[in-house]
Amino acid sequence: PWEPAAARAASALAATALVDARRTVVLDGSNIAHAHSRDGYFSADGLRIACEYWMKRGHLVIAVVPAARMFHAEGHSQPHTGLETLAQLRRDGIVHIAPARDNDDLYVLHAARREVGSTICSNDRFKRELACMDVASRKVFEPIVRKAVGFRFEGDEFCVIR
Repeated sequence: PWEPAAARAASALAATALVDARRTVVLDGSNIAHAHSRDGYFSADGLRIACEYWMKRGHLVIAVVPAARMFHAEGHSQPHTGLETLAQLRRDGIVHIAPARDNDDLYVLHAARREVGSTICSNDRFKRELACMDVASRKVFEPIVRKAVGFRFEGDEFCVIR
């Protein structure tokens, strides 16, 4: 649904205020990159735009990306753009790689837990990951998931939503 620019700005300001300026923001890199692409591709430019959004606001950014996204294997079922952009984000220490065949969403959760007071930026609600945890682990991770912030793209503009 369309909302006026002033309402979008107020919504983004309110959502950003939920994340203290000194906190780390852990980005679900795959979720963000796919949301930016209209064709279902992995868009490294979308991830870069999200990183810049949070860094401009004074946050430390960690973007978790599956290992398979760091290269384009011939015949890969989900092509993507921006290999050099991803490589630069990795060299800058922003992109952290989740090992091949591992669930990158679990790495997002663990990165957020490791960085005390951090916030996750993702449209994923991590229900599958929480369902697989024992009760004690769920008690640790549920509060982290509850304070996650969502997002959307309007073209190349990254917008935070709550």
